Amino acid sequence: MTEGDFQASTIAISNAPFDGIKLTQAKKMVEAHCLYCRQIVEVMYILSYEASRLTLAKDAYKHCYDTENYDQVKDALKSNKSKEDLQNYISSVK
Repeated sequence: MTEGDFQASTIAISNAPFDGIKLTQAKKMVEAHCLYCRQIVEVMYILSYEASRLTLAKDAYKHCYDTENYDQVKDALKSNKSKEDLQNYISSVK
């Protein structure tokens, strides 16, 4: 995904009226394109709720170029429970 396409997609996601719609659009983007951790984090920050961020982080793991840097994504989560949940998910899919 080119940087221009990525920016256009993030703007479209940002313009969605509700977090649920934003999450749905973000998941579609992640499923259609492989992203870098920094891009996943950028999309996560568009989402309002921790649960939405965690859902996206889990879904994006399988579509990430640089999974060795996935700690960046984990660090973008606020609660320790969410970070632990993400780590458990990653361990289960390896």
